[in-house]
Amino acid sequence: AFSIAGTNIVSASGFAYLNTLGKPLIQASFGICSSYFMVFFMAIMISNMDKLGITLAQAYGKKDYSRCRIIITQGAITTLLMFGLVSLPLMLNEENLLLLIGLPAENCRIAQQMANSLVPAMIVQCGAEFLKTVCFSQGHESIFGRVNFFNVPLSLLLSYVFIIRWDMEIQGWVYSKLVFELVNLCTGLYVFLCWSIPEVKGFVSLQETFSGLGHFVLDSVKFTLGTYSEFFGFEITSYFVAVTGNNDSIAAYTSFISVNTLLFIVGLSFATICRTRLNLLMGMHLPNTARNFFFFFVTCAAIVGLVVSVALFSTRTILAEFFANSTERMKNDFFGLLSVYVFAAPSELSVATSMMGMKTLGRIIDVLKIAFIFYVLLN
Repeated sequence: AFSIAGTNIVSASGFAYLNTLGKPLIQASFGICSSYFMVFFMAIMISNMDKLGITLAQAYGKKDYSRCRIIITQGAITTLLMFGLVSLPLMLNEENLLLLIGLPAENCRIAQQMANSLVPAMIVQCGAEFLKTVCFSQGHESIFGRVNFFNVPLSLLLSYVFIIRWDMEIQGWVYSKLVFELVNLCTGLYVFLCWSIPEVKGFVSLQETFSGLGHFVLDSVKFTLGTYSEFFGFEITSYFVAVTGNNDSIAAYTSFISVNTLLFIVGLSFATICRTRLNLLMGMHLPNTARNFFFFFVTCAAIVGLVVSVALFSTRTILAEFFANSTERMKNDFFGLLSVYVFAAPSELSVATSMMGMKTLGRIIDVLKIAFIFYVLLN
């Protein structure tokens, strides 16, 4: 879970470090671009990797290694297509799209500069996430967590130096993210080349690649759209705040969303790990073991969720100072949002609900968030 959530810890650090500069415009613009980045890059990539991991784990569990190589090859092509035809053009045209939906011009300009700088890190992250998904599907998970116990603190330290010591603002965070993703890419290459069994390494011939490629891409797109809708619903409230043009409110809400997203991704990582193990066990024809593992995992996720909820409630004043104390209005908005969210936090870590797409509970929570946001803005 830590290896999957590491990216969001690094993202959340950007809000915290930029908060020390006392520049609401910079904080708000960083938040706007972060939400845009989540919707049009991270959500698409995570959803696609989810589908790839499920399909690959099933084939690996059945020891159908020739099928594994076909899936890896077609998965790599699908990943490139989604990035090159969807995510990259949307990121490069962020300013125009944000202006089109009515966001403030200065925020849009700064967000576009950030998006342009993020392109190298996005390319590296695509490769890193693809390799990690392939390795996860074979049961090689723990090494990524161990590496991130070094990689995350390194990125946090670099962000501190670049943003605070060298006064590089948003660009400093972008550089630290690039280093973080490069370490992840190197880890993925090492695990894939050294730990994977020889039968699943490499790509297949062109004939095997194009046989069924269209069906594979279509299935991946349909699955991605189904999962993507949850991410889109998760982030849609950011738009309602952004169009107000109030940098204090924008910065407070997007900072809050960084905490919210971190827990959401931890819950998603629980679901990913659970699904991978379940598919491996089902592929090995061990349904009883799979059922017992599922119940054990759900229990652990529920316990962790309750502990996190209590911890958030106890530290919400400290977190408000840490993430959003540039102005009193910003801090109060953040504190109010977090105070409501602590009651929903356990649901973010529920592997049972994370395995569903757009769930009823998630919709109710989104409606409550929208209602509370308008209450805050009107008062």
